[in-house]
Amino acid sequence: MTVIALDVEELRLYLDDFDGFKLIMNLTSQRESIDKEFRYLFNIALKKIIKNPELRFWLTPWIIILKTDRTIVGNLCFKGAPDFNRTVEIGYDVDELYWNKGIATEALMGMIEYTPELGLVKYIKAETEWDNLSSQAVLRKCGMARYKYGQGSIWWRIKVIQNFKLTKRTTEFNDRKRM
Repeated sequence: MTVIALDVEELRLYLDDFDGFKLIMNLTSQRESIDKEFRYLFNIALKKIIKNPELRFWLTPWIIILKTDRTIVGNLCFKGAPDFNRTVEIGYDVDELYWNKGIATEALMGMIEYTPELGLVKYIKAETEWDNLSSQAVLRKCGMARYKYGQGSIWWRIKVIQNFKLTKRTTEFNDRKRM
């Protein structure tokens, strides 16, 4: 698989014309459109990126693409730039058709490995609901540990290590190179 960070124009197209986005990027998807919640959140992100282009990596969706058939199977994103503790939150979404195939784990592990290249990050955190056992399993496999509980959520984090290298990863992360 490959994971790409969308630039401003790609993000606009992704939000405004998903079919056009797939056509221009030569991709397919099981989804007919973008989820309303993600559309809302990524529209806010787009406005922030336009005002502050240096925030692009921290706000844009990183699209997860299967190389074999050029299918979009999900996305990951940081939920903003690192805070004063050098912590950044990450979220991810994989289409249900691709659940339990290791895609979320591989993509998230790749993002953890790639994060030191972006600089400024000491910890990556994520939130799951109490009953989302699948997401909790993904975070555990990625080396994240529970560190906080509250209001129906469990918070997870991992310390970013500058020399972190996975021995079993095939994901490519990039922001310029296109397949």
